[in-house]
Amino acid sequence: MLIPTLKTLFQGFPPSNFWYFGLPYNATGELKEDAYNEGLWGEK
Repeated sequence: MLIPTLKTLFQGFPPSNFWYFGLPYNATGELKEDAYNEGLWGEK
């Protein structure tokens, strides 16, 4: 299950490719920290 990100994971893909606009619901640790640092996640 994915939760929406603040921006796309990869540039150049349309919003219809929803899998590029989401991260795993239970993301933790390094994945969540990297997403936050890249501006994909709104909060730590």
